[in-house]
Amino acid sequence: MFDLVRREETLLNVMRSVTKNGRSIFLTAVLAIILVYLFSIVGFLFFKDDFLMEVDRLPAL
Repeated sequence: MFDLVRREETLLNVMRSVTKNGRSIFLTAVLAIILVYLFSIVGFLFFKDDFLMEVDRLPAL
């Protein structure tokens, strides 16, 4: 697999860009997770009446 990456110039460029900019990619992912978390909290606060917080019990067999 590594031989394929070393032979293919495009894959080599992709690997270089990911390893060179790894910190930026990681921080972007962290920011995305934080934004999704905040969006879900705001959605829950505004639409809490629409969320079902109880579970129907399964009938005993």
